[in-house]
Amino acid sequence: MDVSRQRARIESQLAALPGCTDRLGSPLILISPHAHASTAVTANKAASTSCLVASSGLYDDLVAVLGYFSQIPPPEALSEKGGLCVLIDGRKTPSRAVRTVLRACQQALYRKVRLAIILQPERFLDQQKINLDLLVETHQFKTILTSVHKLSRWVDVTQLPASFGGPFPYEPLRWCDMREHFEFAEAALRARLAELEAGGKPLEDDELAVVARRPEVEAEAQKKEEEEQEKKRLLEEHAQGVNSLLDWLEGPGEKWVQSLHEIGESRDEARQLVREHEQLSTKSQEVCQQAEELGELAQRLTATAPEHAITLQKIRDILLATSQIFAGRVKRQAEMAGRSEKFHEQMSEFSRKTDSLLESLCTDPHCTDLAGAEAERKQLEEKVEQMEGIYESVMDMGAVFAEDLATPDKNTKIGPRNYAAGVHHVRESMAAARHRRKRCLDLVDVRRLKLEQIIRLSTCERDANQAIAWVEELHDTLRRDYNQVGCDEEELRVLKKDREQLEDTARSTYNYGKELCQVALVLRRSLRMDAIPQKQLADKLEHTWGRLCRALTEHDSRTHICGAFNSACIQVGPTAQN
Repeated sequence: MDVSRQRARIESQLAALPGCTDRLGSPLILISPHAHASTAVTANKAASTSCLVASSGLYDDLVAVLGYFSQIPPPEALSEKGGLCVLIDGRKTPSRAVRTVLRACQQALYRKVRLAIILQPERFLDQQKINLDLLVETHQFKTILTSVHKLSRWVDVTQLPASFGGPFPYEPLRWCDMREHFEFAEAALRARLAELEAGGKPLEDDELAVVARRPEVEAEAQKKEEEEQEKKRLLEEHAQGVNSLLDWLEGPGEKWVQSLHEIGESRDEARQLVREHEQLSTKSQEVCQQAEELGELAQRLTATAPEHAITLQKIRDILLATSQIFAGRVKRQAEMAGRSEKFHEQMSEFSRKTDSLLESLCTDPHCTDLAGAEAERKQLEEKVEQMEGIYESVMDMGAVFAEDLATPDKNTKIGPRNYAAGVHHVRESMAAARHRRKRCLDLVDVRRLKLEQIIRLSTCERDANQAIAWVEELHDTLRRDYNQVGCDEEELRVLKKDREQLEDTARSTYNYGKELCQVALVLRRSLRMDAIPQKQLADKLEHTWGRLCRALTEHDSRTHICGAFNSACIQVGPTAQN
C-alpha cells in the first residue's frame, strides 16, 4: 500500500474512504464520477474522442484507487459487517459512467462489496437508463437506486460528508497526509518486528526509556480515549435532545396549538380556553428553557469539538428560532383567549344590566305621587347611564378585538391563523348588543314619557288643590273682612270696588284650577289610572266656587240694600228737617 501513488485520484475526490459507516456498520466508500469526468474533459478538450478517453480513464483510475481502499479495512471487520457499502453519486453523471463505476467495483472489490447505493441522476431519461442497466446487467452485490432525500434509510445523515449533504468532516488532503504518516509508521514497525523475529539486538538506552514510559503513555492514551468517549456521549445527548425537542414542536406541540385555535362563543368557553392556554404557555416556557440549555451545551461542545462548530452553531440557531416562534404563537393565542374572556365578561355584564332595565321597564310604574315619580326617574336615568357606559366599553373592545383577530401575525414564519369565525362571532355579538340597546332605549323613552305624565299629573293635582285653597281663603276673607257695610256713598263705592277685585281674583283662580283639573283628567286617562279622585277634586273645586259665588251674591244684595237705604235717607232728610 502506498498512498502517494493514489494521492492525485483521492485529492480529486473521485473516491473516498473517510471512515464513516452505514446503518449496519459497514465501511462506506464514496464515489463521485462527475469529478473525474470534469477533469478528464478539461485535460482532453482538444481531442475528438474525449468522452471515450474519459470513460477509459475513469475505469482505470477507479480500479486503482478502489484496489487501494480494499486493502485498508481489516478482513475481520469486513467479515463481521458483511462487506463494504459503496455510495455512488450519480446525480450529475451519465448512465455510461455509472455502468463504468459498477464494473470497476466488481473488478477491484471482488466479493468485498455488500451493497452499492446509487444516487439517481437529475434527468428522468438517465434514471430510466440506469434502471434498465441494473435490470440487464448482473453484479455480485446488491444495487439500489435512490434519491438524496431517501438516502437516510441506509446511511445516517451524520455519517455523510458535505458533498452528500451531511456534517461528517472529511478533507482529502488531510486524509492523504495522515495516511502517509500512518503507512510510514507501519513500515517502520514492520521492519522492527522483522528484526525482532530474526533475533534482534539488545535494546538501546533510548528504547529502554520508551519501555519505561509505557505505563504513562498508556494512561495518557486511556485518558484521551475517555475524553473522546465523553465528547461522543455529549454529542449524542445533544443530538437526541435536539431531535426530541424538534419532534415535539413539529408533532404534539403543533397539534396542541392547532386544537386551541378558536376564541370561544361564551364566557365559560373562553375561560376554559384561557386555562388550557395557561398550561400550553407553561409547556412553551419549558421548551424555551430546554432549547436554551441545549444551546449552552452546544457552546460547550464547540469548545471541546471545534470540528463540529459550524454544525452545532446552525443547529443551535435553528432550535432557538423554532422555539421562540412557537412561544410567540402560543403567547398571541393566549392573549387572544384572554381578550375573548374579557369581551364575553363585558357582554355578560351588559346583558345583566339590560335584563334588569328591561325587567323594570316591562312593568307599570309603582309611583303615584310626585316624589315617587322623581325617585323612579332618577333610578331610571342611573340604570341607563350604567348601560350606556358598559355598551361603549363593549363596542370599543369588540371593534379593536375584531380588528386584531383579522390582522395576521407578522412574527411567525408559518401561515397566518384564520380567525374568520371568531371575527364573525364578535361582530354578531356587537350587532346583538346594538339591537338590545335600541330596544332598551325605545322602552326607556316610553317610560320617561309616562313618568313625565305622572309628574305633570301630580303637579296639576297639587296646583288644583292649591287653587281650591286659594278660593277658600278668598271666601273666608269675604266673610271676615267685607261683612261690615259702610254708611255713606264713598264707603259703599270703595267696598264695591274691593269686592269686584276679589271676585276677579277668585274667578281667575277658579278658571286656573278648572284647567288643571281638565289636564289632570286627560293625564289620568292617558296613564289608564282611576279618574274618580280627579272627579272628586273637580267636584270639590266646584263646591268651593259655588260657596264663594253664593257669598258674593249675598254680599252684593246687602251692598245694594245699603245703597238704596242711603239714597232714601238722602231724599227723606230735607223733608224731615222741614
